[in-house]
Amino acid sequence: MQTVKTFRLLGSIALLATLLCGCGGGEGDDNSDPPVSGIGTAGGTVTGTSGSKVVIPANALTANVAIAITETSTGAPAMPAGVIALGPVFAFTPHGTTFSTPATITLPFTPSLLPAGATPILYKTDATQANWLVVAGAAVTGSTMSGDVSGFSFAVVGASEPAPPASFTIGGAVSGLTGSGLVLRNVTNQELLTITANGNFTFPAGHVDHDVYDIRVDTQPQAPIQLCVVASGAGTVNGANVTNILVACTTPASGSLDVDFGGGKITSTANPAKSVALQADGKSVVLGLRTLSRFNTDGTPDTTFGGAGKVTIVMNGGGVEAMEAVAVQADGKIVVGGHTSTPPSLVQDFTVQRFNPDGSLDATFGSGGKVVTDFAGREDAANALAITADGNLVLAGITIEGTDSEPEQNVAVARYKPDGNLDATFGFRGKASANLPGTVDFGYGVAVQSDGKVLVAGRTGHDGVDEPDVLLLRFNEDGTPDGSFGLSGNPLVLYPPNTWDELQDVVVTSGGTVFAGGYQRVGAVYQFTVLRMNSDGSLDENFGGGGKFTSSLLSGDNFGRALVVQNTSKVLIAGQVSSLSNGNFGVFRLTSTGVADLTFGDQGLVTIDFFGGTDGARDLAVQSDGKILVVGSAVNGPAKLALARINP
Repeated sequence: MQTVKTFRLLGSIALLATLLCGCGGGEGDDNSDPPVSGIGTAGGTVTGTSGSKVVIPANALTANVAIAITETSTGAPAMPAGVIALGPVFAFTPHGTTFSTPATITLPFTPSLLPAGATPILYKTDATQANWLVVAGAAVTGSTMSGDVSGFSFAVVGASEPAPPASFTIGGAVSGLTGSGLVLRNVTNQELLTITANGNFTFPAGHVDHDVYDIRVDTQPQAPIQLCVVASGAGTVNGANVTNILVACTTPASGSLDVDFGGGKITSTANPAKSVALQADGKSVVLGLRTLSRFNTDGTPDTTFGGAGKVTIVMNGGGVEAMEAVAVQADGKIVVGGHTSTPPSLVQDFTVQRFNPDGSLDATFGSGGKVVTDFAGREDAANALAITADGNLVLAGITIEGTDSEPEQNVAVARYKPDGNLDATFGFRGKASANLPGTVDFGYGVAVQSDGKVLVAGRTGHDGVDEPDVLLLRFNEDGTPDGSFGLSGNPLVLYPPNTWDELQDVVVTSGGTVFAGGYQRVGAVYQFTVLRMNSDGSLDENFGGGGKFTSSLLSGDNFGRALVVQNTSKVLIAGQVSSLSNGNFGVFRLTSTGVADLTFGDQGLVTIDFFGGTDGARDLAVQSDGKILVVGSAVNGPAKLALARINP
């Protein structure tokens, strides 16, 4: 229901006095019928609220008329299309009253309601009260508007609504798309558009003239991985639809550098990288000697981690300390393992530290986030780290046991509960070792099977230096050596005698297949080597030559340092490859049958040089999209942390 405001109308003094007497001198309330003013041939003025009034000239009426002004829209027609009211509607009654000489009506309005560029217009209804007419010649004085009318009706001050600005679209065309999942973003308004096919595209949102736009690729296509580049993607709308944005997609060659990752390769002033682990959100955590760095998916430092993307690892202050391996737990916490010593002693022990996702030490782990483990009071050094399915941590490396006169260097493994305490159900109070009589043994890589058994890869030799052989051991879930694996505890002499052979890494697939990788001396140079074994440790005769693959790369030494299985079948081994001058990152890929994957890089090999100096890869990981992240060191003056990302 519309509220009707009524106002007293002033006529002659005599009539006003009569009305006051009739109501006992009171003024009544706003809901009472409006008083009327009798206006005759002499003319007169009737005044309402807020400056509303009507001035009737002499002889405009031929008889007395009781005139009233009421603020109400009841009975008035709707405003014309495209017109807005700038003030209240007033009813001048009696409706249909006509004047032989035009009367002047004045109405209030609110100037702040006037659209920019618009002009106030005085409207009145016609004799039927069904249509609005413009009062010609009306004039504005301050916040009122006056005009001459020949009869009474509804009246209001209005204005034309501003025409909506012209709307334009932004779009273009896509070519070369074969993958799925391409998403474009207008960074100006954060609007996303998923592209499913080649051809024209248009962002749904409309834009007005002079709007700024900036179209970029938000998500690159997958399956296959493609690189899409936007041309003419930024500009300003200029009175027409934008249709000239071009998105060209190409499929990068397998083994090419991923230019979306800092141009394909980046370096940092942090310690040279030793290990890398991927988070669930795609960010990479890279471990240096005493630094922990985290990078976004585009290769930029993650400034939410530590200080500007880097954490300095505080150890015990010994002279032979180093962290060697990093892993990320399912809850996002980051674990690092290595060896430490406490001054003035140089004797090393296993150490493991855990960090929260923001880079702070996890005070719920061990003592203030740190754990130090001694085996037998002599040298212990952890080189590898793994996380079991139930959240336990496994460190593997070496320990010096035996007597002072007859020390023995053995493979060592420690298993920790999620809180950092040693797991007493493993070995002796959480620690286990394996002794091959008369040998010096090294453990460099570790993997945990689905049944909890622990695999350790390394090397063994009678003096640890002179022509060692590859070593692969397995411990039962309780920490005892698994005599059913391989050669029942004897070193794996898989290569010609009198050559230096060692394994640096080991992985196990969900199906129980074991891969181990490292290097072997062939003639005067070292070459990458990869083994594939069945779950019982026997060589898989269907892989390479009798279960073994050895590369024949370049003319210098080539050292395999890290191994990963891609797409459950192809094998990647990364390390350092050398020509006659300097070393470079090297990544070699094998097919499921153990031969070079000729579709990858140059005959299966990708080499990456950073500054023309000596570079070397130490670890690698495969992202969920199949891209390969490789980390290590690059020399340009001091050695730097180096990363590269390779298309699959």
